Order: sequence, then C-alpha cells, then structure tokens
Amino acid sequence: MSLKVYNFNDFTGATHKELGVEELVDDAEASDLEGIVIISSGNFSFAIGEELRRRKSPLKLVNLVGGRPKKGEVQIPNGKILRTNDERVELVRSSGLDLRMKDYTDFIPTAYHAHAVQILAGNPDYVICPIGSGKLWFSIVQAVKSQDLDTRVIGVTPKGKNAFFPETQKGSFDSIADKLTAPYTHLHAQVLEEAPLHIVGEVSERQLKLAYRKAKQDSVECEESGAAGFVVYDREFSGRYGINHSNHNIVVVSTGKGMGAMELDLKRAERKRQVGTVGTSLATLAFLFGIGVQFNQNYQAEQERQYFLDVADNTPSDKLALSYIAGRDGINVSQLSVDQISDAMTLSSMDSTGMDYIIHSKNPRKAKMYQDYSMRCKLHHGCEFGQEWKRRLRHLGPLNYKTG
Repeated sequence: MSLKVYNFNDFTGATHKELGVEELVDDAEASDLEGIVIISSGNFSFAIGEELRRRKSPLKLVNLVGGRPKKGEVQIPNGKILRTNDERVELVRSSGLDLRMKDYTDFIPTAYHAHAVQILAGNPDYVICPIGSGKLWFSIVQAVKSQDLDTRVIGVTPKGKNAFFPETQKGSFDSIADKLTAPYTHLHAQVLEEAPLHIVGEVSERQLKLAYRKAKQDSVECEESGAAGFVVYDREFSGRYGINHSNHNIVVVSTGKGMGAMELDLKRAERKRQVGTVGTSLATLAFLFGIGVQFNQNYQAEQERQYFLDVADNTPSDKLALSYIAGRDGINVSQLSVDQISDAMTLSSMDSTGMDYIIHSKNPRKAKMYQDYSMRCKLHHGCEFGQEWKRRLRHLGPLNYKTG
C-alpha cells in the first residue's frame, strides 16, 4: 500500500477551518455588515475570531450553540434544527441583537478547491477524509469530477452521531470526534447523491480511537476529529470498501488540530512538566539517601501506559483480548504494559481466523500468539474451551483499567 498523509496543520498551523476566513471577512466587510453568524463546534469560530482581532474589525461574531452559551454565543432551543440562513439570523435577532447580519455557516471558501487539487495530485485510488458538514469532502469530490479522475473519496464520520444518516441517530451526539458530529447539514442530499462512487462511511468510537492512536504513532499533528481518516488501517473498514492494502494508492486527509486543542495540550504538558520537576527533585533526594528512585521516568512511562489503556474500549472483543493477554502472563488487566495493551488491541481487531496475521507476522512469538488466540477465542466458541471463554467474558463486566 502506498499511503500519503495530507495534513492541513502543515499549511495553516492549525486546521482546515483557518482556510478562507480572510475571504469570509472580506465578504462581510464588502457587504457592509455589522455581524457574522455561524454554527461552529469551535475551530471555525476561533479562526474567524482570530481574523477579526487581527484586523481590529468592529464586526461582531455570533456562534449558535446547542449547550449553555458563553460570551458571543446564542443558544439554539433544545431539539430545534436551524436549516436555513434566515432561521439562524432570526434566532440571533430574537435574542435582542438587531444588526445587519449574514449567516456564513454554509460558506465554502475557494481555498478548499485549491487544496483539493493538491490532495488529488498523482490520481490516488482513494482519498479518506473526515466529514462533518461535508464542505471539504464535497470540494474534493468536485475536484475529482472536474479533472475526470478515477479517485474514490470516502468520508469518515461517527456512527449514529452525524448529519448524513438520521436513521442511525440515537441519544447523545457525544463523540471522541466531536468536530464531526451534527444533526443537520445543508449538503446532506448533495453528498449522498454522489454514491455509490463517493460515499460516507460510519465508524464506531473504538475505530475512531484506534485511528487517533495510529495518527499519534505516525507523529501526525492533529486532534481526534482530524485523525478519522486513519481508520483506513482498520481491517473491517478497508474490507467494507474494497481497499487493497497491497495495490492501492491512498491519501489520508488530516484536518489538523485546532487552537483550542493545542492550548489543552500545552496545559497538559505544563502539568506534566511540573510533576516531572517535582519527580526529578524527589529522585535527587532519594539518590542522596541511597534509594536511587527514578520517579520522573516512571511517571512518564505510566502516563503513556494510561493513555493506551484509555484507548482500549469496553467492547466485548476488547475485554476478551485484554483478559487473554493478562491471563496468559499471570497479571491483572490494570497491570498490562503498553506493548501488552497493543497486542490485545491487535487481537481484538483480527478476523475470525487471524490467518493473515499469522502468515504475515515477522515475529514468530506473535504469530504463535495470534494462532493460539484464534483457536481459543475466535473459532472454538462451541467447544468446551470456547465455552469457558464465553463464561469468563460474561463475568468480566465493566473493566476499571485504572484500578483493576
């Protein structure tokens, strides 16, 4: 498989939402507006706000939100879907803000098309792209058609929490890929009309978490929503859409990392640095007393291990794999190392026989583990040993990975 990553963070320093904000504000100023109205989960509103501050523009930005509104926000009534520009502007006016306003929620900057052309350079077989409102995905599809390419564009979105398949929507729209969730988009019909060539694929929270883990392993600067395209490494997803990892050329689009996510990372890094400084001091004192405790190193290792435990979800398949690894090595699930957790997640994602893993593994120890797990847990559910594993799974219940 030839795989290329096109990361918008490399171009904007943040996300694709930074593209075109100058064009948007130019339009608002040329139209002699007093206010800009949008519906944004964060990155779009932040980018526009930064551009307004840079220009010292008097334009007022109003973001419509579903939750409790903060400064510069207006709450959308519970359960109400604002489908048109006029509805959104009217809601702002009803809140008491009477300005010359225009809604830019559905605005597609010309910069999207320019980047779409670059993404398609070399005529890849597949482009795998996160999809929320559909504006970037739609721009790439339009570029495919205008250049008469054979590329297939697949959008990745959280299952049951997106604007394209209302029949799967149920309950909360909370997702690790929160920038891709929405009850409605004006591009709904236009996106679905591109099927079956260009499509939107729903994926589980577990698949999104593993996609984010893969992006981090590849040192791609992005947030969880931006990493959704890395689900192409998931065997179920690739098989669903006929992606051949040996023969196809693939471009994974990463939409980058928003400033809010970056600020959160900086705060986490600062907390880690402060604890690490304390740990270094303790280690120095301990060494002076002849103890030789490497507190800081242990802390860093535990942070990494805890991250991987958090990625491991409580699906039955995950629980069984984690329990298998822990039982094989005679320890509790909470004591698993990063390598052991990674092994468990590989086992969890195997097909029924694990044959591809067994044949292609370059590590004889792991090939033997794949074979053993397939025989015990995947194939022989009807035999005595398989029934023992099924009984064990029923009694596992929710695992507390932090405390065991």
